Amino acid sequence: MPKVSSLGIINNVNAGRTRARLKHVREMIRLTGARSIDVEDLPSIAAAVTEFCAAEVDLLAVNGGDGTAQAVITEFMRRGIQGPQLAILPGGTTNLSAYDLNGRGRLGKAFRVLAAQAALTPTQRATIERPLLEVRREREASQYGFFLGAGAILAGMQHFREHVGSRGLRDELAAGASLLRGIAGIAGREHAWSNHDTRVQVAGSEGFAGPLNLVLATTLERLLLGLRPWWDTALAPVHLTALAHEPKAFLRTAPAILRGRRNRRATPANGYHSSNVAEFQLAADGFALDGQIFSQSPGQAIQVRATTPVAFLRLAD
Repeated sequence: MPKVSSLGIINNVNAGRTRARLKHVREMIRLTGARSIDVEDLPSIAAAVTEFCAAEVDLLAVNGGDGTAQAVITEFMRRGIQGPQLAILPGGTTNLSAYDLNGRGRLGKAFRVLAAQAALTPTQRATIERPLLEVRREREASQYGFFLGAGAILAGMQHFREHVGSRGLRDELAAGASLLRGIAGIAGREHAWSNHDTRVQVAGSEGFAGPLNLVLATTLERLLLGLRPWWDTALAPVHLTALAHEPKAFLRTAPAILRGRRNRRATPANGYHSSNVAEFQLAADGFALDGQIFSQSPGQAIQVRATTPVAFLRLAD
């Protein structure tokens, strides 16, 4: 297939911010001069990746949310594709990866910067590096992404979808509402959010012993609302944080740990765990990776490790 343009765009027409203003998004895509393929599910995403690789575009942008980006990145990593360069646009309901890579800019601005960067050669373009999480399970192909959650995080996602996102509320403030709902539940020892038996094993460490209620791991440097809920200072690519079922003095401790600050109460003995690691093993009845939920067979281990850093186009002035 002949090369049509140096820029390709995978456009998820069902993504939150895109679906709400699809006509305007199509016009922004047209102004970039890119070749665009609309997608709406995993098969169409895989087909779009195949088509753009055959077209040999040197820059591929993903317009969608965290789940769309995760699906595209997984396709590339499984195939061992070295190019094209990837860019993540904030066109979804939640856009953790796009905001971490590019700053919290608007979708229109991201399209304008994308068009300007596409006019440059690959070596002239501004890039930013992040490792990915590779999630390996027995008899399953690896999944790749930036943010993994287990335990109460799954309940928080369900709350967001049923009570927040379903009412048309989207993006960081809406997702933050569900996060604060979860924090309030933990503080009040609300067992509706505290019935998970999740365990983490880190090689050479006993710091995560015992059942856990919440586990998160990420290679990003900021989460929604700018939160950074990890406080270990070791040099390792994965920020791993976990809470026990009833962490002590939670209301007094939460403000510090959500901002990534050490607190004298945030100790393993009190139910708080934070460690920067290269890999770990997780036992849980399910997990979420960049907003996509995966079920898990009882007793089946989940192996998580950081990849080598991957360069992404930086869509910031």
